[in-house]
Amino acid sequence: GPTHEDRRTAIRNTWKRWGSARVLVCFVLGRRGLQPTQLQSLDAESALHRDVIFLPDVTDEGVPTLKGYAWWTHAASLLAPRGAHGIRHVAKVDDDSFVHLPNLEADLDLLHCEPNVYYGHLAYTGYDPTKWRLCGWSWQSGGGNYKKERCARRGAHPIFPFVNGALELLSAPLLRFVATSPEVREFVQIATRAIEARKSEGYAMGLRNRGPRVWRQNEDVALGFWLHHGQRQHRFNVTYVKINDRA
Repeated sequence: GPTHEDRRTAIRNTWKRWGSARVLVCFVLGRRGLQPTQLQSLDAESALHRDVIFLPDVTDEGVPTLKGYAWWTHAASLLAPRGAHGIRHVAKVDDDSFVHLPNLEADLDLLHCEPNVYYGHLAYTGYDPTKWRLCGWSWQSGGGNYKKERCARRGAHPIFPFVNGALELLSAPLLRFVATSPEVREFVQIATRAIEARKSEGYAMGLRNRGPRVWRQNEDVALGFWLHHGQRQHRFNVTYVKINDRA
């Protein structure tokens, strides 16, 4: 977030330096809700390092917030037209993650023939999108927790794989789907209204603030749900790349 300058400095001094010219590492920050002094400091940091992308109408409030979707849609706007050469993969990384860029590049080189890559630490869960609530979460794909917690009776969709938020990577076609899907856009619009309703009742967005639950801390689950839904509609076949054993 905007206040994590120490983390950004650490990344600039370490793993950000170790990628090839094919890799661009930047910091994505929301500007909405910040004080003028904060904005002035961030603008100075951006001018100095030239590695900050600002999302003007986005807030970093929450853990995380709708900022994830805003990033995917912004990144999709940078893609070349279909069939042209350009960006092939886009990732979102937590600012407390440490990424081995040479290993990541080597992996993606091996996957160059796979058009629909979804890459990272895979977990599995059921999900009720009407309540933004996961059920039966597990690192295993067998569905034991889903059955144990009686998630089907509670209205949750059957389990599906999703990539943990520490590193979420999408190939360009999947990124374009997320950014342009009417169903995904409707999901986000409903979540946005729910967040505003929560705030209007006097609740903050932090995890410790009780009140009506809205989509805020499970952005990675929502992304997996969108992709799983698109695959079930036969729009594409996702290549799930699991890197859990290399952590």
